[in-house]
Amino acid sequence: MIDLHNHTLFGDGTDSPADMAREAAHKGITVFGFSEHFPRPEGYDYPIENFNHRALAGRWFDYASEVQRLKAGGAKNLQILFGTEIDYIPDREEWIRAEVSAFAFDYVIGSVHMIDTWGFDYLHDDWEGKDVDALYTRYYEILVRLVRSRIADFMGHLDLIKVFMHDYPAGRDHTDEAVGVLEEMARVGTFIEVNTGGLRKPCKELTPAPHLIREAARLKIPFVLGSDAHRKQDIGFFFPEVIAMLKDLGVREVARFEKRKPIFEGI
Repeated sequence: MIDLHNHTLFGDGTDSPADMAREAAHKGITVFGFSEHFPRPEGYDYPIENFNHRALAGRWFDYASEVQRLKAGGAKNLQILFGTEIDYIPDREEWIRAEVSAFAFDYVIGSVHMIDTWGFDYLHDDWEGKDVDALYTRYYEILVRLVRSRIADFMGHLDLIKVFMHDYPAGRDHTDEAVGVLEEMARVGTFIEVNTGGLRKPCKELTPAPHLIREAARLKIPFVLGSDAHRKQDIGFFFPEVIAMLKDLGVREVARFEKRKPIFEGI
């Protein structure tokens, strides 16, 4: 199995890269990708000191060094990949592009966690009084720009905006906007992640949702698997069920990446 979305204590996770790699091997993962959050530009932060741009930047080179050391060590039966997850910020697109290009990543995950300077997936109560439908629309507009930027190899947790949907539901269906992103991904050639971390978030649902996974399969967008593990216990979470779902949709392979090039493996 391949798991390409994982975080460590160098970001907002709890375990070291070495401990994560050992657990991945124990669980039968054969390709394990580290995808720590790339340091955001100043002014785009969550209200938590340990996860602001200075904290991420201060730990970044330790993360890169440790993952490269593990990768060079050639662990038996486990291929290590060096990746990152970017927070796409439209006004800082060229800054992000330049910073990411300085590293020899195997892959880059493109995600949106922020609308303007607000990290929308962190504090539940921050949603109180907000125009939920306007936020959904703005989120998907940003995603389209992310796809068109071609900075990322695949999109992470495509419909993350739904994270607090049970307490702050949208007033209308935004499927058409999400499908518009998928259609742009198919046009550009961007891959899509099935992220099982959504099942552990307040939304309690895969990201993207099953109906969007079906649409991605119909559009023949290539798939990637990611547990979005922030602790070693969650590596490979719910993968057998996701693989069975993909097979039912006619999907026969998923991708991994090496030096930003996709390599397909059967499921």
